[in-house]
Amino acid sequence: MPDVQEVFRLATSKVDPGPDALERQVRRQRAEARKSRFRAYVAVAAVLVLLGAAAFAISQVVEGTMSRRSTGPVLPLPPLPRAA
Repeated sequence: MPDVQEVFRLATSKVDPGPDALERQVRRQRAEARKSRFRAYVAVAAVLVLLGAAAFAISQVVEGTMSRRSTGPVLPLPPLPRAA
């Protein structure tokens, strides 16, 4: 089986990296860090948008100005009965 031995020898032999190998590795690491930061910024922005939308919806409900689906007029509540 000289083919397997030759493949093993080539795989385990020490090979000097190319002259720009370190530069490529640094660029790749910087690109990965940049992508990771971008994903984090997008996640934070999405959370802020959702919180803003929730705060707006809550404020609209509290103010009572949200659109209602009923087509008739909104009648006021009857007065509360007084305790004797």
